[in-house]
Amino acid sequence: MNAKNYKAATMAEALAAVKGDLGRDAVILRTRRCRIGGWMGIGSRRAWEITAAPHSGDLAPLTGVYASDAPAPAGPLEGQIAEIKILVEQLARRPASAAAQRPLVLQKLHDHLLAQDVEAALAAELIDQTARDLTGQQMQDESAVRTELRKRIAARIRTAPPAESAAGPRVIAFVGPTGVGKTTTIAKLAANFKIAQHKSVSLITIDTYRIAAVDQLKTYADIIEVPIQAVLSPTEMRRTIKAATAADVILIDTTGRSPGDQLRLGQLRSFLDAAEADEVHLVASATGNQAATRRAVEKFAQIGANRLTLTKLDEAVTYGLVLNMVEASKAPLSYTTFGQEVPDDIAPAKADRLAQMILGEVLS
Repeated sequence: MNAKNYKAATMAEALAAVKGDLGRDAVILRTRRCRIGGWMGIGSRRAWEITAAPHSGDLAPLTGVYASDAPAPAGPLEGQIAEIKILVEQLARRPASAAAQRPLVLQKLHDHLLAQDVEAALAAELIDQTARDLTGQQMQDESAVRTELRKRIAARIRTAPPAESAAGPRVIAFVGPTGVGKTTTIAKLAANFKIAQHKSVSLITIDTYRIAAVDQLKTYADIIEVPIQAVLSPTEMRRTIKAATAADVILIDTTGRSPGDQLRLGQLRSFLDAAEADEVHLVASATGNQAATRRAVEKFAQIGANRLTLTKLDEAVTYGLVLNMVEASKAPLSYTTFGQEVPDDIAPAKADRLAQMILGEVLS
């Protein structure tokens, strides 16, 4: 038996070489992964190697199955060859992967989304939607492809300005895990409402467990000259809200809660119910863990979170968390923060700007 080796970048290419040289009745003896090209191993690339021989009548050919009136192979070698033959045929019939079918520009952008930590299923969906909306000619223009993908990403990032109360003060509470920047975010908003919008602002905190957090917020309150009060119970919360009739905006700081602590989340829910908040913002950090953030979105939604605020954008290495978080939540994104300066480093969320950040584009 005159066995020959065939090497190619893919199994399908190697199989085609076997068929072209030895015909469809060729016998596959072995398949293995190998490396080709390069110099002394440098610059080589992975490939497939098939060892095959011409059909001699005593071994199974490459295609087809054993004839119904022929005996099945008895020896171990023949059995292995039969199994390999079936595997190769299956590989040859398998459709090309989605990645192999994508134009280069789309695959490049798909890989970029994954590098930005956009969840794999969402990245594939965005790329496939973009491909469906472009003509073949547009697909050759990277700028046109990027523009369409940017629109697709921005459309997924739901945003909402703060809701206006029908009457009385607007009550806005901020909840979330510890260390995400709730207190600093509240200070920034209080300063903006007071200085830029000329609103009457009142601050309430239930974060009495952390003296440093109360002192920090009190320091900010003194600087911007707004009143602050700590409350210890839902009853006191209800009474304090009712007494603040002169305020246009009431901002509530809360104790950081673990998404897994159902007892403390239930206690927090009782404070929020007493406050009858118009908005409950879940505050999450752009530098946070993907799984932990998704869990926080799920758990805090159960106690009434109806807005998202994303902090520490200036510290983030990737921005896929923005898209993943909004996709996982029914709540829109309201604010983003991007530094420690009070009151400057906060702004209403802008979907187009965030889409640019995700795509790594220069911000306009």
